[in-house]
Amino acid sequence: MSRILNESLITRESKRQANAALSSFEPVQKLVSKHRDGARVRRVYDRAQTPYQRLGACGILSPATRVDLEVLYQRLNPLRLRRELDAELDRLYRDRHPLRAVVATELSDNGSGNPEL
Repeated sequence: MSRILNESLITRESKRQANAALSSFEPVQKLVSKHRDGARVRRVYDRAQTPYQRLGACGILSPATRVDLEVLYQRLNPLRLRRELDAELDRLYRDRHPLRAVVATELSDNGSGNPEL
């Protein structure tokens, strides 16, 4: 039971970190229009923006909410988020596959990526 609880907590934390990273630092192109030109379909995309940038540009946020989001955005560190997310996923992988994790650790400790035979 505790293992399931720990996995769900890791997964919840991983999802929170991934959501913060994607919403703040991963730009996405949105499809604006598409039209058929004979047998070919032409798609037109807008400029790539992060969800955070799109929300700020749409003009529906109150000034207080906009300031709160700006403070949150300035506080986030994309490199730290990536490292924390990778550590959580590694921990989850090690818990589910303990023997594979030992082999992977030995390979990374070797430095060359080739196992010593």
